[in-house]
Amino acid sequence: MPRARTVLVFALTILGLVAAFPNPGEAKKPRVLHTAIAANPLPTAQFIIAADNRQKPTQEQELQFPMQSLPKDKDALTSCAVRLVMAERYPKDTNNESQFDPVVLGLFQFPAQDPEAQPVAAWAVPPKTEKSTAVVLRSKSLCQALTPGQAEPARFLLRTTVREGRLVLFGQSDNDNPSDRPKLLLTYNLPNGTPGEADWGQLRHDVQHSGRSGWRVYDPDGKYAPTQFSVVALNAPDGVSDSGNLRQSPLLYGGEIFNAPDLEGHTYELTARDRSGRVLSKVTVDDNLPIRQPKFIVAGGRDRLYYFSENRIVGYSLASGALVRAPEPPIPNAGTLLTTSTPTVGADGSLYFATDNNVQAYSPGPEQKLLWRYQYPTQEHQVGAVALSNDETTAYILLGGTDTRLVALDAATGDCRWQQQGFAIDRKENSTGTMPIPVVAGNDIFVTDSYRTVTEWTGDHLYVFHDEAQPTTPAGGGLVSPAPPRPACRADKAPGGMEVRGGEGNHIPAAVAGPGDEAYYIRDGKLCHSLKEEDCKAVQCSGGKDLKGITLLIGDNSAGNSFHHLYGLDGVKKELFYISFGEWPQALKCDAYQPGANVGPNLILAPGGTLYNVGNDSRIRAIVPTALADSQKKETLTLDEKFLRDNSDSTIRVSGTIKTADNLPLPSDTNLILVAGESISFGNGFKVEQGAQLRARVGLAQ
Repeated sequence: MPRARTVLVFALTILGLVAAFPNPGEAKKPRVLHTAIAANPLPTAQFIIAADNRQKPTQEQELQFPMQSLPKDKDALTSCAVRLVMAERYPKDTNNESQFDPVVLGLFQFPAQDPEAQPVAAWAVPPKTEKSTAVVLRSKSLCQALTPGQAEPARFLLRTTVREGRLVLFGQSDNDNPSDRPKLLLTYNLPNGTPGEADWGQLRHDVQHSGRSGWRVYDPDGKYAPTQFSVVALNAPDGVSDSGNLRQSPLLYGGEIFNAPDLEGHTYELTARDRSGRVLSKVTVDDNLPIRQPKFIVAGGRDRLYYFSENRIVGYSLASGALVRAPEPPIPNAGTLLTTSTPTVGADGSLYFATDNNVQAYSPGPEQKLLWRYQYPTQEHQVGAVALSNDETTAYILLGGTDTRLVALDAATGDCRWQQQGFAIDRKENSTGTMPIPVVAGNDIFVTDSYRTVTEWTGDHLYVFHDEAQPTTPAGGGLVSPAPPRPACRADKAPGGMEVRGGEGNHIPAAVAGPGDEAYYIRDGKLCHSLKEEDCKAVQCSGGKDLKGITLLIGDNSAGNSFHHLYGLDGVKKELFYISFGEWPQALKCDAYQPGANVGPNLILAPGGTLYNVGNDSRIRAIVPTALADSQKKETLTLDEKFLRDNSDSTIRVSGTIKTADNLPLPSDTNLILVAGESISFGNGFKVEQGAQLRARVGLAQ
């Protein structure tokens, strides 16, 4: 197949996108996001808040919280709180406690020199409050006192004006437990958009590992159905200087393709390419430091990229158009094995990853601080990738070995909400990288029971854990009972229990989240829809193929146009499957395609429907749709105002012509990709508002 014909690209005004991975099926709605920001370092492990018998503060503490990681829209904040953990409560003489008033913790705007100043948030701590109780100071006034996105940190003064009041709070924490340190807890609305167009750098890189891309393909009546593909190798073959051993699938981010070849002499490069394969920028990542082999590349949001080696994290800024070293997040011990499974980046830029000893969480950049560590409860450190709940308040971790369990942690503190045991993972390899990927859809978490080899990512059983959304802090502020001793949990099973589906020989790859709370998965060659009850349908694919060999399943987010697109890969037979259906299970169809013998067991889905793959020969390949089912019709599509209202965040891909109506304005919230087989034309009076994004090209192939 020939490469792309004439390419037409319009680079219009583009506003900086806030980091977010959109919820399936909510392309036009803002996300409600919960995040935690650690306070800047305090000088002591503990600090005292106290006042004398004249109600005059004798000991107080300044708290600073970095605000640069937040959206600059002040109205986006909907709930604000400061979380403090009590180290000790005075008086200790319980016989005389009744004569003392509760200690009221008041949070004042710094410097709070006015003696009549009122706190922006406050809460009373009774005398008999148990040690390690968390105190949550929440108010609307606190939100009004914050300026999101500002360069300087938000500064507050913590004090009490209660007579003889005295309270000890954790600062750095004497037991080196970062969960106890002061934190700013925020809920805010986040505009829905992916961070620089990031998609699966490591199989399925949204925070839920849902397998569903945020991209929407305009597909009325299921007309988008590719019938031919062009396979284009993008990097040089082995033996050429531009090659090397690619240790993972590439990362698609900001319209560029990033990969990390392992060159001769243990030299590692991070390379950025355009989508034709041309190298735009590359850097040697070791910088004369003892960096071990590449492990992962992760999109961090706000033009930031992370490169994980075995023993080091290196951050890169992409804002300049080139790979530039950025400040790194703290690293607990660079001399030991660092990351053991795919890192996860939250919608706000929070970072979660597993090491050989624990799982760690860092607050959003650019001032990333350790939020918590979760120490593994067993000696067998086989850990799956961290998967976040849809609201990102819970972090799910799959622990393997002889004592397999799924653990649900509070994403702000690392406290264990619940764990579920009583199931087994059949693993044919001993490395952590072969652990199954937990997939989150609604309040359900889906885990296959096997992750055998890179060509057999399937299990015979599917475990479904039913969680329930729970607030992590009191709605109006207050006291939170002490967390259970680490690594103990508050409950020993999922709130809604665990369900087992499938049976011997069913071959179930990781599930894909649907547009709502459902998930889709393959079991025994059938496509299944799952909410509370399983509904499976037999699928007959072109060429007499079936779905039994599929080892990897991903999908796009076309639910806004009532059609679903799924892409499957058979890692053994090297076959690609395109599955589509309307309202379940209407118009269910499947086409099979043979993209080549060197295809590897990975897929990345780009906005326009192009797939990327790294083969066993270390070459990156673009698998590009070049013909659609309606290609004989040569469809002409006209864009008008109603069309843009209904499809403001979509890829429009037709085999014929795209044109716009006269005097058509492109609204500021538009993010549109136009791909036409023959031509694109813009009518008289076509107008683009500031902030709108439009990319267009002629020619179905890349």
